[in-house]
Amino acid sequence: MNAENITIPVLPVAPGSGRPDEAQALAARIELALAMGQHQVATDLYRRFLALPLSETERRRIHTEFAVLDRLR
Repeated sequence: MNAENITIPVLPVAPGSGRPDEAQALAARIELALAMGQHQVATDLYRRFLALPLSETERRRIHTEFAVLDRLR
């Protein structure tokens, strides 16, 4: 299988619900996309992550758990 042709399915996340577990799921998908070299997918998912209505405390905690998010800033 050619890794360049692999796509990452993006599971639906209800927009605007902003639950921390949804943010963690997006962060994990971002990490996977970057590991697979799918930078555009990671960027699109990061935009969705930024749009979640999280408190600053929740956002910092998730950034700490997923250091890869800081590479997308």
